[in-house]
Amino acid sequence: MRIQRALLLILVAALTGCIRSHKEQLLQEDLALMRHAIDNFAQKEGRSPESLDELVSRKYINSIPVDPFTGSSSSWTVERKGAAIIDVHSGSHGTGSNGKPYIQW
Repeated sequence: MRIQRALLLILVAALTGCIRSHKEQLLQEDLALMRHAIDNFAQKEGRSPESLDELVSRKYINSIPVDPFTGSSSSWTVERKGAAIIDVHSGSHGTGSNGKPYIQW
């Protein structure tokens, strides 16, 4: 019984690590997508977008991705210069496997 429980705990720990790694990969891909769209928008429109929704309405992205750590597409934290978006980060208060908070990725 103890061996089975120990094996189960090892399996759960490994699975949890795999899930976290997958979510971190998705986060990096989503951030890259939105950052690329912000840059393209700025180059083509001559100004930065004022909202992530503007990226969607102007067809720079199909939809705002769901943050894999918050489970929401409305939790992204945007960095602004005036009204213009210059960067985007996760809204999660968790810390990545690299030791850096997701909100700073």
